[in-house]
Amino acid sequence: VFTSSLRSLDPSGQVERVCTGERDWIDQCCWQDQKPTQLGRIVGEWTAAYDQKPSEDLENAALRPMTEARKNFLDSFVKAQMTVFEQPEEVNPQSGQVLTQDVSGWFFWNFKMETDIYREWDYLKGLQEGWIPRLPQQSKDNRMASEIFGSCDSIADEVYQHRHELLGVVKPFPPEAVDGDDNRIHADGQQGDYLARTMSTIIALAIVGCLCIIGVVYRMYYYHRMGDSRWSYERIKEPLRGARQAAHGAGEELKMSV
Repeated sequence: VFTSSLRSLDPSGQVERVCTGERDWIDQCCWQDQKPTQLGRIVGEWTAAYDQKPSEDLENAALRPMTEARKNFLDSFVKAQMTVFEQPEEVNPQSGQVLTQDVSGWFFWNFKMETDIYREWDYLKGLQEGWIPRLPQQSKDNRMASEIFGSCDSIADEVYQHRHELLGVVKPFPPEAVDGDDNRIHADGQQGDYLARTMSTIIALAIVGCLCIIGVVYRMYYYHRMGDSRWSYERIKEPLRGARQAAHGAGEELKMSV
């Protein structure tokens, strides 16, 4: 939600990223160091947010209704993350190779605001509106999320089957289009005020940095070129004092003549 590369994904891409990108990140993180301790890894934070741009879309996000399509997408998006962030170790029975590392649980980054603004950060609102399921741990037999909701891949496949119905749920940033083969491609055109301001800031900082470098180089050249003949307050202190005294004397004479 904080980068254009993530906001640019359509609903199917959002869930697919969880099943692949998040899964790969977990497999690469913190495993070998923690395994000897027998301590399980816990994902530090996640939410149901996917396309919100706080500074640009404040009014739109506050007024965006909870449609049936949006509710269905949020339900799948949440379940996909639960299955990935709560998963046992998978080992190839023939080769003994570890296919995926285990994850023992997660924390939901809860953030509540007035009315319905940014509801995707509000865990209780998700429970109340039905797009966040009850925790798998609260089921009678304490099963894993994947045992209740199915694998993340199966959830992603279901979303992909309904991708055309869900296209209006996400506001891509920058916008994306779909070609004739249903491949997601970046669309041309305006990418939003946020990107424009970001680029303007980068350009301004680059200009200031160049000016600073030019100033430093100039001063180094000036001191090297002028040597001992460069301007020095100590060298002109006496002439300045004499000039001030002469000016003061001239002023006194002017007063007396007046």
